[in-house]
Amino acid sequence: MPEQEQVHKSVCRICHGGCGARLYVEDGKLIKVKGDPESPLSKGWMCIKGLNTPEIVNHPDRLTSPLKRKGKRGSGEWEKVSWDDVLDEIASKVDRIRKESGNESIALGQGTGRHHYLHTVRFANALGTPNWYEPGLAQCFIPRISVSYLTYGGFVVGDYYGDVKPKCILFWGHNPLVSNADGELSVAARKALREGALGIAIDPRRSETAKKCDMWLPVRPGTDDALALAMIHVIINEDLYDKDFVVEWTSGFEELKEHVVSYTPEWAEGITWVPASQIAEAARTYAANKPAILEWGLAIEQNVNTLQTVRAIAILRAITGNIDVPGGDIIGMKIIRGYPTLKEKLPPEMLKKRL
Repeated sequence: MPEQEQVHKSVCRICHGGCGARLYVEDGKLIKVKGDPESPLSKGWMCIKGLNTPEIVNHPDRLTSPLKRKGKRGSGEWEKVSWDDVLDEIASKVDRIRKESGNESIALGQGTGRHHYLHTVRFANALGTPNWYEPGLAQCFIPRISVSYLTYGGFVVGDYYGDVKPKCILFWGHNPLVSNADGELSVAARKALREGALGIAIDPRRSETAKKCDMWLPVRPGTDDALALAMIHVIINEDLYDKDFVVEWTSGFEELKEHVVSYTPEWAEGITWVPASQIAEAARTYAANKPAILEWGLAIEQNVNTLQTVRAIAILRAITGNIDVPGGDIIGMKIIRGYPTLKEKLPPEMLKKRL
């Protein structure tokens, strides 16, 4: 007779988001996952990835123990080995490389920066090598974090949860209705659009999010900085910027105004392939409908000179006064700090040896 169904509270970690989850277990087997309505972040909502966790956990092809190749490479022949045996073999090979070629001949790499990142760095330090590489620091999220701290003094996120709702959402290189990354929950953006927020999507393709928006600017890949400069030009030259906010909280505005004089929508059209009229309309819509959220995504960091591209986009929030206001982009309580690469902890002589 099966045991009584048990319910455990947890958090989904299939992406960075961290939606609250309720796990239903029967006879020691996960049979169902639902969103936790008591979660202050996801409020009971959960995407298809989290809901299908039982399929991932119980799939017959899921690895439950280490496998070692026993046939020729590519033959697909594997045998189960114990954790002790495989760790002994790996340790033996690493130790042999250290003795033959030195500690610094070993380099460690990893994927996206999750909670285990610092363990990788510590492991490299224990091995005696300064050579590890970070998870795509120049191409994934770090430009947005760095620019936020340089420009605003902290990282910003959209305020979807307060009493004041956003009137406009500018999705720049971001498709949260599907990708749902980093806790920018698609349910919040979807709900805001459904409740009347104007949507502007900047994306080379008409993404799922773009299809739900009022405007879509199909920017030529790699030209986002030109588009941002042209939007800044429109907002300043048409006197649409937030004068009180600019005077009280910014510096360098006059230099910026002079800098963008020649960056007209007509100039940007030849670079971005977006009609000048659409560039101007998007800038006016974003500036005129406050509070507004600017949802920027990974796509703006996938080209050369991304830091400056992100800086240009970041300026749009500042000149429209959408920083740290209810329903806009809020700084919060230091939710994200500078990425701890720990490279700066290396002694000078070891830093010189770093690849």
